[in-house]
Amino acid sequence: MYQEKIINPPSGYLTFAVSILLLAASIFCFVSEIFLWGGILLAIDIFLLFPGFLIINPNQSMVLTLFGKYIGTVKADGFFG
Repeated sequence: MYQEKIINPPSGYLTFAVSILLLAASIFCFVSEIFLWGGILLAIDIFLLFPGFLIINPNQSMVLTLFGKYIGTVKADGFFG
């Protein structure tokens, strides 16, 4: 059978800061209308980045799957990205 694999993901605060900067750059591109395609690409990146954040409360864990295949389990509590 399968054996549990413990995953230790990186902290999500740096990733969250980068995503906020991408959001600000995307808004700037839309407002200035100079780099409209750049704003569209940044907006798409943001929508792909935000669902990847994990918040795990104390005494809880989360199972990570990719297209139905077991990847691992996160047991540490915190904010991950």
